Amino acid sequence: MLRTDLSGRPSLRTLLQRVRAFDLDAYAHQDLPFELLVDALQPTRSMARHPLFQVMLILQNTAKPRMDLPGLNVTLEPLPHTGAKFDLTVDLTEQFGENGEPLGLSGELEFSSDLFDASTIELLIQRWLRLIEQAVAEPDAPLYRCDILTPDERHTLLEAFNPIALPTPAATLPELFEAQASSNPAATALVFADYELSYAELNARANRLAHALIERGAGPESLIGLCLDRSFELIISLLAVLKSGAAYLPLDPEYPMARIEAMVEDAAPLLVITATKMADILPESCARLFWTIRPR
Repeated sequence: MLRTDLSGRPSLRTLLQRVRAFDLDAYAHQDLPFELLVDALQPTRSMARHPLFQVMLILQNTAKPRMDLPGLNVTLEPLPHTGAKFDLTVDLTEQFGENGEPLGLSGELEFSSDLFDASTIELLIQRWLRLIEQAVAEPDAPLYRCDILTPDERHTLLEAFNPIALPTPAATLPELFEAQASSNPAATALVFADYELSYAELNARANRLAHALIERGAGPESLIGLCLDRSFELIISLLAVLKSGAAYLPLDPEYPMARIEAMVEDAAPLLVITATKMADILPESCARLFWTIRPR
């Protein structure tokens, strides 16, 4: 099982060097029994997918064996199978001419029909080929610049699905919410579990928090982190940050601590709105504004 590291926006040449080094390191441990590896990893079992990997890439680049047995003609015969073992299996074979000259690759793609249909797979293959063609043409260009969309797909995404001729309100989101809260204050704005908040209640709570944020320096060009579970408090905080004029940085409490620390260090928010029970997952240097979340 080999995973490719695409961090740092590598080019094709850099990525191939990275993959080669990673693979050679893995091959140095190929004598490790697979059962021992699985026992050490203890992957989470799932009835919906393979626990270790979902995509297999096979490259058939070894010469076909020749078996000369007296009185017998021996040929390879593929074994029939009726089901896909993995979500996707890409099987590629190198082709050579009579004099050993390379003739490219041929291959087939096996897919789980529970997840994909034939048209989706055909589109996936087309995009993969476009990616390879562009990457090979410019091996030192960052891979993220490769365009895998056809002109028709780009037109559909940018124009057909996003018509720009539609009227848009001139008001900001907080202003639109204020108008809704003013015209329908008793209407239900939020429902969570067995509890509800009206537009008037939500607006009042968001205003109080927005004023607290402004007193602490929140405003245009500033950033407020949000590290909260899905709750009323999260929605109130989102609206309050927008009302203060600041932007918000979502910090999922389920993220690894190292990832949260990296995001906070990189974005440098003015402060982070969080709950007391989540204080330990934030960097010590990070300013906090605590919600005291009580059972309703």
